[in-house]
Amino acid sequence: MACTAPALFVTGAIDEKFSRLAAKLVGSVKSGRHVLLDGVGHTAHLESPDEFLRLMRSVTSPAK
Repeated sequence: MACTAPALFVTGAIDEKFSRLAAKLVGSVKSGRHVLLDGVGHTAHLESPDEFLRLMRSVTSPAK
């Protein structure tokens, strides 16, 4: 079954393994997007919390 819901994959650019996996996954999701956060690794949400929060708000906030 294919995923039709929008999906945002966020990975740290230093985390090569999960960045590769996210790049593959994004191709299998119709409305998928992959964002690499520069200078961070496996725990992107902890290493770059402001940027991570900005991304989450961009996909959860109502359109204006």
